[in-house]
Amino acid sequence: MTGDGGRPRDPRSAGSAAPGAGGNRPAPSLVIASFLGSLSDREQGEQGATRSPQISVGIIQYPDGGGELFGVVIGKRRPRLVESDVWESRRREFEADVYGSERADEMAEERRAEGKERSDKECARRARCRVRRLCRQYELNHMVTLTFPGCGIHVYDQALRLLQDFIHDHGHSLHRGCTWLAVPELHPSGHGWHWHVLVPGRFTKDELSGLRVGWTEYLRRHGMPPSGGALFTRIDVKRWPSAAHAATYAAKYAGKSFDGDDRQKGRKRYLIPRGVEVPVQRALAGSLDEVRAVIDQIDATRVFESLDDDEWLGPPMVWSSW
Repeated sequence: MTGDGGRPRDPRSAGSAAPGAGGNRPAPSLVIASFLGSLSDREQGEQGATRSPQISVGIIQYPDGGGELFGVVIGKRRPRLVESDVWESRRREFEADVYGSERADEMAEERRAEGKERSDKECARRARCRVRRLCRQYELNHMVTLTFPGCGIHVYDQALRLLQDFIHDHGHSLHRGCTWLAVPELHPSGHGWHWHVLVPGRFTKDELSGLRVGWTEYLRRHGMPPSGGALFTRIDVKRWPSAAHAATYAAKYAGKSFDGDDRQKGRKRYLIPRGVEVPVQRALAGSLDEVRAVIDQIDATRVFESLDDDEWLGPPMVWSSW
């Protein structure tokens, strides 16, 4: 669990310095190692104590030297986004007796719409968070955009099936045996769905030529030849300055792909190979203030406090990234 993006850390705040400036502060990795060590020592010393630490701490360290640190209060339940059918039925009966059947139906529908909106926001937040982490963990800084010819594909399930089959049968020309991540985008100008596939490392000219030919021939076999007299179906390749930049772009589409679509339940906001995970170091702390103190030491570039977000649905937490 993490915050969604967080606010930039104000460089004018007391005791802070621009990351990497001055050289007076230890590297974040050293601060994190010291923090984990102190937590481990304290836990060993508290064995048998009646009060256990109340904060679950998570640390992610990325290959580019960046990372995330967050603390979450243990034992605070997340509110249910959708109440049970039994609970809703009883409330509907009570409201019908008090307000009348017509008004009770209106109130039930308002609750249903509000619950769905909260659920959709939570799904989008989780997707954005995981996509950002995966891109940074596996250094996915090259993006291949696969398009469909002619008027395009406007049915998401069809676009998904075509991408999955292509990766299953010809995927090595795309990901070259490495970890990959794909996010869909519904083109705003009416050309339908296309896919952004993020991969590590650049393509050689021969690899890119093979991918273009392979994608074109694959679509041709499915009755979608290149349009407008073109020899190949369009493929775009973009190199981002860093995996963090690519992660921001991909996360945006993972969060908004199904905005306003009532059929989004069960649809995939992103695709990854099976078994791909981001390693998270786990520890326990006594309070969120301990986590905040470490965040101050590492000069995190972004910080999120759940208390600052009126729409936050989870337990109290603090999150940071650098």
